[in-house]
Amino acid sequence: MRRKSNETCVAVDRKLVKEAQTLGKFSNEGAAVEEALRELVNKLKRKSMLDLFGKVRWEGDLNQMR
Repeated sequence: MRRKSNETCVAVDRKLVKEAQTLGKFSNEGAAVEEALRELVNKLKRKSMLDLFGKVRWEGDLNQMR
């Protein structure tokens, strides 16, 4: 099922997109680019969570929560 979306023109390395499409077995280049963007966003979100390590104080009792 194809979702409605706004199309955006960007300059990308065509060889890299084709390689991603082939390796990921994507049906088209757009699907490969969209998945790559999703992966990048997820990676950056995880990194931002890791940046909080040691900066947030947690208070609670795990035994009581169980």
